[in-house]
Amino acid sequence: MVLLLFNVVDLNDEASMIAACEGSNYVIHTASPFVMKVKNVKKDLLNPAIKGTTCVMKGCHKFKVEKVVITSSTVAMIMKNNPKISTFGPESWSDEKACDDYSLSKMLAEKAAWDF
Repeated sequence: MVLLLFNVVDLNDEASMIAACEGSNYVIHTASPFVMKVKNVKKDLLNPAIKGTTCVMKGCHKFKVEKVVITSSTVAMIMKNNPKISTFGPESWSDEKACDDYSLSKMLAEKAAWDF
């Protein structure tokens, strides 16, 4: 038997993000701001992406979740100052200087998950 529950929480509310993991065996984290132009990049794009991901990881750790899936984007690794690179691996992060704001948020959020 599979039971699917969907939790919609505020990416800036750590307590609700962690609590949403309670009682789960599996968690799929798909949330991240998808806005190309923002007034305050750090507040409106970077912080919610990174904090949302790390809060999910904290919740999964706290409640001993069996498996976690975090969706990201190819922009976490393909934004390069050297476009001739064609092979990518675990250390193939995008170059921060080559990223637009959205790409940077995806890369930093995914790095935060791997660093957790």
